[in-house]
Amino acid sequence: EMGRSPPGRSAEARALEASEVAAVPYEPIRQVYEKRPELLWHVVRLLAPAPLAQFVEQNLARMGEDDALAVLGNRNCTQLLCSEIASSSRLPLHYSIRLRLVEHRSTPLGQALKFVNHLYWSDLLRLSISMQLSPPVRGAIDACGRRRCGKARGSNQKGDCAADARLGTSHGKCPLVRH
Repeated sequence: EMGRSPPGRSAEARALEASEVAAVPYEPIRQVYEKRPELLWHVVRLLAPAPLAQFVEQNLARMGEDDALAVLGNRNCTQLLCSEIASSSRLPLHYSIRLRLVEHRSTPLGQALKFVNHLYWSDLLRLSISMQLSPPVRGAIDACGRRRCGKARGSNQKGDCAADARLGTSHGKCPLVRH
C-alpha cells in the first residue's frame, strides 16, 4: 500500500516531511526570520541530512550561537557536523554550545570530554544521571564532579559535606561522591 502514511502520524507531521523541507533554499528563510531566531530554529531543525550538511558547510564561518544550537538540535546532525561545530574557533566559546556538544551522542568522544571540565556544577549533576549520554562521557562527568566536590571541601574526607549543601545538593551529601 504505497502512498499511505504510517499510522499515528498527523497530517501536519506528514506535511513537514524532511524531504519536502529540504527543497527550500535556506538563505531567504534566514533573512525572513533573522529577527525571530526561535522561528529560525524550527526551520533548521526540520532540514534533512544533506541540506543540513550543506547549511553548515556554507555558513560555519558566520554561524551564530542560535544557528549552531539549531543544527545540534536537528535529529539529522551527524558526527561530522558536531565535530565541525566543536572545532570552530568561535562557537565553543558559548557555554550553551559546549553543553549541547557534551549532551549530543554524535559528538566525537574526545571533543565531548574536552568540554566536560567547563560545565557548571548544576549541569554536571543533571547530566550525571542522564541515560542519554555515552558511558565514557558520563564517567568523565562523574570524575569531574568528584574532583570539584573534593576541592570545595578542601579534602577527600568521608561524611557530610557542607560545601555540597552550599552547591545545591540534597542532604549535605554530594551524589557524585561515595560518602
